[in-house]
Amino acid sequence: MQKDIFSPSDIVPEDLTQFSDDMHSEYVNMDDYAYDGDSLYAFNDQDQMDWDGPLTPVPGFGFYPKRVNNELDHMTQDVANMTDLDMSNFSVANIDHFKCTILNETWQFFFPHFKDIPSETLCSPYWDGASCLPPTLTGRTAVFPCMTMYNNKFFDTSYNASRSCLDNGEWSSLTDYSSCKELCIEVDQWNQTTKYIDCDLLDADQGADTEISVHVYFIGYIISLIALLGAVFIFLSFREMRCLRHKIHIGLFFTLILSDMSWIFTALIQSLIQTDHYQSVIQIWCASQIVLRYFHLTTFFWMFLEG
Repeated sequence: MQKDIFSPSDIVPEDLTQFSDDMHSEYVNMDDYAYDGDSLYAFNDQDQMDWDGPLTPVPGFGFYPKRVNNELDHMTQDVANMTDLDMSNFSVANIDHFKCTILNETWQFFFPHFKDIPSETLCSPYWDGASCLPPTLTGRTAVFPCMTMYNNKFFDTSYNASRSCLDNGEWSSLTDYSSCKELCIEVDQWNQTTKYIDCDLLDADQGADTEISVHVYFIGYIISLIALLGAVFIFLSFREMRCLRHKIHIGLFFTLILSDMSWIFTALIQSLIQTDHYQSVIQIWCASQIVLRYFHLTTFFWMFLEG
């Protein structure tokens, strides 16, 4: 995946480094400090930050106790206030990046059970361009909910991504986002509302609608083709109907017949594009499109002659 970065109007990496240094001196060296909602309470080395309790999914970060997530949000906002940083213009991805930068400096505060573990035996939090990888022991795989937003696209956070922590304390080269599903906007024309839906499901619905319309076109063109062939047969069967005017009718009918046959042939060729020999099929399809457009134009010529 392409790496997500802050836009120049938001913040630059040098600023993030300075924010991290200021935040680190402000928070990490503060003993017995933490949030509980909007109040303060004492924190000490024996406090395990509720890691023994239930965990909640935090998109793009991991599975945290609710208290840890709340405190990280509070700390992120406090650092923004300390530095007069307005996050109202930040996208979801930019906020996650900024939040991850703070976590990278203070993760021992939020993960006290990793505090005394040698640094070479775990991988520290890392921003991979889309998600903030949680601290993970070497030889294990970090599993975390998919990010909310990446590259201006939204994703279904009910699925998980993963990345392995290698034995040398380094993260593997790539994060596995194969299970993350992009969300698309579905518009309800009747209720004038919009909602996010799995793009695969939306494409399937649109594909079903397209297939129905193609079948309707097929039926219509076949009925038209049969009727035109019958009309040409009638005109050619009776000698008294071979006058100039009727010959013009026959010319129009023939162009319509060729146009119908070209459309049917083009539609059949288009259904073969997904095959292994799709490149040669595409070339034939392009040529058939030219022929189809030509016969469409010739019908207007014969209509002009009809007067």
